[in-house]
Order: sequence, then C-alpha cells, then structure tokens
Amino acid sequence: MRKVLIGLVAVLAVTASASAANMLENGGFETGDLTGWVNVPGDGGGTAQVFSGGSWGIPATEGSYFAGWVSSWDTTRNNAYLNQQFTKPADTMLDWSIDLYADTTAGEWSVGVDVFYDPNGGTDPDADTATWIAGEWNQYNPGSAAWGSYSGQMNSGAGTTGTIFIKTVHNWGVEWNKSAVDNVLITPEPAAALLLLAGLPLLRRRRA
Repeated sequence: MRKVLIGLVAVLAVTASASAANMLENGGFETGDLTGWVNVPGDGGGTAQVFSGGSWGIPATEGSYFAGWVSSWDTTRNNAYLNQQFTKPADTMLDWSIDLYADTTAGEWSVGVDVFYDPNGGTDPDADTATWIAGEWNQYNPGSAAWGSYSGQMNSGAGTTGTIFIKTVHNWGVEWNKSAVDNVLITPEPAAALLLLAGLPLLRRRRA
C-alpha cells in the first residue's frame, strides 16, 4: 500500500507540474492575432492590435508578438481594453504574471495600462467585482520607456469562471501615446494543483 501511495503522489506531482500550464488562451499573442481575447474599443472606437516585436520601437518580451494600442494626435483608444474569461478552480490561490509598457510625448500622466481581475467572470473592468492588480504609467520621457514585469497571487474566488482585463488610458491627444501588453500568465499554485488532482480539500491561504 505504501508503494502504491508513493507512486500515486509521484504521478500526481508530475501531472500537477504538467497541468500548471497557462489558464489563458494565447497569453503571449503568438498566434499573431487576438485569438482568445475580446477586443473592446475605446471612447472613439480605437481598438488593440497585435504587433511584431520591434514595431513602434517596442520589443516583444516573449516570442515574436505583443498586443498594444498606439494613438497619434487622438484619444480614440482611451479606455479601450482586452478581456478574456477563463475556467478556474474555486477558492484557490492563483499565480499571475504580466509584462506592461507605456510611453508618451505628453507632459502629463496621459498614457497607462492597468490590469483587473473579476472572480465572477464579468465583462466590465469598472464593475465593483473587478479588482485592480497591476499597472504601468508614464509621462513625458519619450524613447526611454521599458517593459515592466509584474507578478503576484490572487484568490480565484467562488465559481468556476474568472475574467482578466487589460485596459489602456490615452487621455491626451499628443504626437503619440503607446501602451502594450505581453506574456500574460495565470496558473494555479503548484500545491493547489496537486491537491485538486488528488481530490483533497483546499486550504485558503491567509494573507498577512
């Protein structure tokens, strides 16, 4: 029996490791398009696009592509966002990471990109159920912007569907505003994945 249990744990550990794949579809935009994502237009109808690495002076952080918003002398992409619903285990700690970029020729805080999570699977980043988890903002310092890498943990919440949002702000019509996102990753914590596979109850981690 002991050998069987040891073998089962070993198999579960391998399976849990393999199952810790990205819960999002096309998180690195390597399809070259926005497959898996809902592309919601901004105030003036401007939407996100997928660019090849190096476009507009922005390198991709993973692979060959990234998604972003570029405005020149307009604010049509202000409040535009991408969102994706994904299946998740309930009341489980999730690990997340994302790369964000923002650059502008304005002298004000006119460009940024923020990330929100809704554990209820909603479709509005401004809803009360959506929580801000990361953001990258820039003001006048053209050409010096760099990718910011962010990561953390969040409770998946009740239910089996969550939504991640990437929302941009281009609120001043200057020569150009650029914001971008790449390498969006959400996975269950390894211990949580192992317990789920083993059919054991999950213990919710308390935050300090």
